Amino acid sequence: MIHAVKYIFMNLTPVIHLIDYSKNISTKRKKLYKNIQKFGIVLDCQKVYDNKIPDWIINQLKLDNYSINIKACQMLVDYLGNDLNKINNQLNKLKIIFSSDVEISPQHIQDHIGI
Repeated sequence: MIHAVKYIFMNLTPVIHLIDYSKNISTKRKKLYKNIQKFGIVLDCQKVYDNKIPDWIINQLKLDNYSINIKACQMLVDYLGNDLNKINNQLNKLKIIFSSDVEISPQHIQDHIGI
C-alpha cells in the first residue's frame, strides 16, 4: 500500500488525485490516510450544521447580487433540509426566473419551488 501511495505522488505534480474516503470516520487511523497525509494534502470537509444553512443560502445568493426574505429562506430550509445540492439547484432555478433586483419572497418560494 505504501508503494502505491508513493507511486501516485511521485513525478506527477500537475495531476490531482482525489480519494473520497468519507464513509468511515476512523479512517484517520489507517495507514492509507497517514501516507496520503505524508505525501500529499488531506482536505477534511465537515458537513454544514443545520443552523448555518440559512446563512449559507443568503451568502450564495449574495454572490450573484440576489437577496431573499428571511421567512422565504427558512421555508427553503424547512422544505429541502440540509442537502446543499438540492438547495443549490432550487436557488439556481430562482435565479433563472427572477432578476437580481427582486427580493425572493415566501410567495416566490411557494409558486416556484412547490412548497
